[in-house]
Amino acid sequence: MTVLDDLHDDRLATRAQGLLAQFNAAGVLTAADVHVASTLGRLCGESSDPVLLAAALAVRAVREGSVCLDLAEAHRSAGDVEEPADL
Repeated sequence: MTVLDDLHDDRLATRAQGLLAQFNAAGVLTAADVHVASTLGRLCGESSDPVLLAAALAVRAVREGSVCLDLAEAHRSAGDVEEPADL
């Protein structure tokens, strides 16, 4: 798993917070995944970290060519992230 620690890396969402920031820094999510989930959360009035993470993982699944997020396999997305969410 890639750890994103270069602030100039275009895959890093520098303003991300909470679980989105952790999963982004660990290389599980890209900046695009984080930004789409953050925007959806803002538009819907949702600020729950696990909900935003689920949205970002769903965005990532679509970006990778799937039409859905396999919830039974979602826990594997945590990889080496410290304190992974209860997926």
